[in-house]
Amino acid sequence: MQLKSSLLFVAGSLLLAVQTEAQSATRIYYPDNVVASGSCNVIPLGHVPNATTWQNQKYHMVVPSSTFGNKVGAITELGFAACRGGVMDYKTIQVRLDYFQGQGTTMSTTFANNISSKAVTVLNATNYRFNTASGKWMRIGLQKPFLYLPQLGHLLVEVTVNGAGGTGYSFRTGSTPRLYAIGFAGTPPTAGTLGSSAALKIEIGFDAASLEVYGHGCTGSNNMVPTMALGGSAVLGQSLSISVGNALSKAPMYLLIGLNQLPTPFEMVAWGAPGCRLQISSEIITVQVADANGNYTGKFGVPNTSSMVGTKVYTQAFPFDFKANTFGTTASPYGRILVGR
Repeated sequence: MQLKSSLLFVAGSLLLAVQTEAQSATRIYYPDNVVASGSCNVIPLGHVPNATTWQNQKYHMVVPSSTFGNKVGAITELGFAACRGGVMDYKTIQVRLDYFQGQGTTMSTTFANNISSKAVTVLNATNYRFNTASGKWMRIGLQKPFLYLPQLGHLLVEVTVNGAGGTGYSFRTGSTPRLYAIGFAGTPPTAGTLGSSAALKIEIGFDAASLEVYGHGCTGSNNMVPTMALGGSAVLGQSLSISVGNALSKAPMYLLIGLNQLPTPFEMVAWGAPGCRLQISSEIITVQVADANGNYTGKFGVPNTSSMVGTKVYTQAFPFDFKANTFGTTASPYGRILVGR
């Protein structure tokens, strides 16, 4: 383990030495890329309605280094195959990535034996929502990348959720091992149950572009929640669109552009907009106007600049609606633009 930890210090140098292998976007799948096959399982991202057993879950899985071939680079996204469309909500969610600390690929039943103090927290959020669609890979929305080199060992994926809910329920499994704990209150237990055949299928994105929508909206005076949709492509040199729907006819709106997702959404009740949330930073605030049907679409170009790869840009809309609340706006979910190759 000491050797493995020491090698992390030269990871950057190794990456530069093989940079020609990391120039194209790659999505790697384990154990396979068949999104609609396999059993459906709640652990660790799903839940069962009206049941408390699966509200709090902790989970480990190992992706063997052989899965990656000679691919090295920054892991910028993780995806999971949804069994049912809907939304998943978590009071808290944390995802950490690391090099597996055990021997071979057999996990210890003690969580701490599988993961090191150098594990990278790639997602850590409160009151988090992401969308699911049956038969599709659903990207969970990493906040930061993880540098991975197969030479340093197998990939360890840790997921911890509290207060799981929503309508998404379950995800596809791939007949591979998992370690899990469920049904606990407060701090997760130090040890879990090791199973041989129900780890989730996983999609691992290296420098891959994606357009995703996360988070919550709030209802306007028209009894509709403003929508957010992203179209086109976030690949370098391509163009994409940002679309907002369900606003009032010809309503102005604030369209925010930010560089960060807020780890804890800001509840706007103090501003006079109960149920509405500010969910991103606001480096740029623009004013746009919906059409007669309450829709807006803007088109934007993605710079063809290699240094942009891995950049995340967020957007959220706040349509004016003076009858909805005393603040005078509603809010959409937020979109995340992940620039890639």
